[in-house]
Amino acid sequence: MRRMVTPEDYVRLKEEELAPPFEDPTYVLRHDPYVCPGNPCSDPEEGAQAYNRFHSSTRVPERLETLLRRAQDDIALCHLIVQIHDAPDGNECLRLAIEAVEPAAFDLRDEIQAMPSSIYLALRNRVVQADRAREL
Repeated sequence: MRRMVTPEDYVRLKEEELAPPFEDPTYVLRHDPYVCPGNPCSDPEEGAQAYNRFHSSTRVPERLETLLRRAQDDIALCHLIVQIHDAPDGNECLRLAIEAVEPAAFDLRDEIQAMPSSIYLALRNRVVQADRAREL
């Protein structure tokens, strides 16, 4: 899950690490290797605002939106999406399990891992509630 970042989350790249288009002071998030608005940036204050704004938007790709709509009625699919979101890249066991149940879900792994945190938290809460209900 992506979290809200602060200017303190940024580290400055050393001059020898900079590519020619980034010759100005460049800061990157130490916990997020992906390039997106706010990462990299030349000012951590502005970068944090851009990063948080980008990752809190509710726009999701159409294929992911379709999968999320299906997950509203299918708690197993909802649980699978949460597992994909939380799984580290290259988790071969999870990939095989997912492809056996829902091949389209694994194809959307990058989109699932990049979905807005508000959507992820709603899915996760639904899974937790379902697990608690099952225990009773």
